[in-house]
Amino acid sequence: MIKSALLVLEDGTQFHGRAIGATGSAVGEVVFNTSMTGYQEILTDPSYSRQIVTLTYPHIGNVGTNEADEESSQVHAQGLVIRDLPLIASNFRNTEDLSSYLKRHNIVAIADIDTRKLTRLLREKGAQNGCIIAGDNPDAKLALEKAKAFPGLNGMDLAKEVTTAETYRWTQGSWTLKDGLPEAKSEDDLPFHVVAYDFWRQAQHPAHAGGPRLPPDGGASADLC
Repeated sequence: MIKSALLVLEDGTQFHGRAIGATGSAVGEVVFNTSMTGYQEILTDPSYSRQIVTLTYPHIGNVGTNEADEESSQVHAQGLVIRDLPLIASNFRNTEDLSSYLKRHNIVAIADIDTRKLTRLLREKGAQNGCIIAGDNPDAKLALEKAKAFPGLNGMDLAKEVTTAETYRWTQGSWTLKDGLPEAKSEDDLPFHVVAYDFWRQAQHPAHAGGPRLPPDGGASADLC
């Protein structure tokens, strides 16, 4: 059964479409991405936490989804807005169609809207807060109230929310910085460790680090200490 969906921006602009994900509502900052591919990577990218992502490429979902394309362990985008969801997901790597994937991850999404119009609006006015409501007879007034009530991203410590909760060892092979590193012969030779976001605050002193530290500018290996 096809369900209705409604996207309402904080300025009152409404977009009526079709629900392709979970039933319910999603509130966040509405942004857009112009990539032609990689929608699954975008959805699982931690940088899109608390954001409703609009994809400008018209056909989204044509290659389905698969575990190998995950950028993290969960979907971080708050919601998804697209123009067209193809009826068939055709790719040899496909294991689940996009609609089923969104429902399984409880992500509210809307299709069949004019994403070009929405993108132009966002480009002219900047990112806006918005609300998607998916289900029978979505309430525009309620959606507008939720969009206006969203506090926005300013002041939110999103890095703390999406980072790893515990330290673990990097075992995916040697990682080459811009100046390169010699190939590690074993996992024990790998010089990198992934640490929790508040590791330094808890340790209170850099001497507690179990390995080298990467400077903020991602400098060469000679800069590591």
